[in-house]
Amino acid sequence: MNLTIFRLATCCGLRVSEICGLRLSHVVTGVRRPYILVPKSIAKGGRARRVALWWDAGTLADLESWKAERECQGAKPGAPFVCSQSQSSQGKPLTRQNARARFISTCRILGPQRQAELTIHHGRHSFVSHALAAGHPRVVAARRWLERHFSASSIPGAFVPTREVLRNAYYYYYCWSIAHAFQRLGLRTIKTEFGEVDWAAALTEALLDRQQTNGSWTNRYTDAKENDPLVSTPFAAAALTICRQSLADNGGDPKGRESGRRFCECKGPSHKPVILAPRHHRSDQHRHDVDLCSHGDRRR
Repeated sequence: MNLTIFRLATCCGLRVSEICGLRLSHVVTGVRRPYILVPKSIAKGGRARRVALWWDAGTLADLESWKAERECQGAKPGAPFVCSQSQSSQGKPLTRQNARARFISTCRILGPQRQAELTIHHGRHSFVSHALAAGHPRVVAARRWLERHFSASSIPGAFVPTREVLRNAYYYYYCWSIAHAFQRLGLRTIKTEFGEVDWAAALTEALLDRQQTNGSWTNRYTDAKENDPLVSTPFAAAALTICRQSLADNGGDPKGRESGRRFCECKGPSHKPVILAPRHHRSDQHRHDVDLCSHGDRRR
């Protein structure tokens, strides 16, 4: 049963509450395209969905085997798909805590250190990351939309007129998300409505232009709490890290600047810290660490 719970989380993307609420009738096998029905009664937000099983033969085989075992135990279609196996409580639904513990138990092969870092929700993240191949029609369609509508300065997409004023309330979260998406897709340049764009360079420039003189980032909109630098700064710094990786992997450097920063000691009123170029991008005369500020000063 532990393997079944692992499969449901990692290979089917089910939440722990959905795993515990799943019934035998919800796992539909023996048809041309087997699937799991997640009814609205257990789905997050009350939104029912189907999870395809036909594309993963290993997961399908394990779930069919477990379903057959449950039926041999006398379980009816409305019985829990995963349940207690102890003699005193056999057939009763698992608690979320028990399901989480069983998931962690299956991860012990990874070693105690890695096992201690994992939760059942990490299984769902794995499913989201790997379920669809880069060439899947849905991924291709999503990639084309993101490329076509990409903007480094604002969040793209349609907003109702009453919400348009809040378009950029999630700006730094958007930067973090789009950087992750393009990195995972292996894209360096993208085709937008206005031509080909180096997304990492464009995003780097936009973020650096928004950095405060004390090194933090903040958003004037308050709806997503991005007005708090403790919210905005981690998103901005993480996005810049991804941009830096993309630029370094491809030998790029937007306007001679990279997204790894160090602050100079200049105290001028118009001081704005810029960046420290990675060592492998520096010229011979700048082999040592060089801090740059907006005045062009260098400090070794």
